[in-house]
Amino acid sequence: MKRELNEIEKVLTVTGDMVLIGMGLILLICFLWYPDIERERLLQTERCDFNVITLSGIPYESADKNLNVTGRFFRGEGNIEISKNDNSVVNVKDCLIGKGYSEKILSRIAQSK
Repeated sequence: MKRELNEIEKVLTVTGDMVLIGMGLILLICFLWYPDIERERLLQTERCDFNVITLSGIPYESADKNLNVTGRFFRGEGNIEISKNDNSVVNVKDCLIGKGYSEKILSRIAQSK
């Protein structure tokens, strides 16, 4: 009986250590993943922070609050994107729909070449 209790105690000790290691790994992953989540949240708000310059009612260029052009809209692989002046590309289809542009209008944005 005593030997069985010692074996159970060893098993519980090992199991407890495994649980602690697992919890530690989960916390480490969350800690390392948080900056990416925060950056993505900031990018989502940044994606809609632009004015739209239209050409015949179709979104053509993005502009900042001073109406300086910051990028050009294009269609790439089904998404509507902005090719910014700093060579970055941002997907803005949902943002444009939120700003009132219909799928029909967005389908008329030119494909990238």
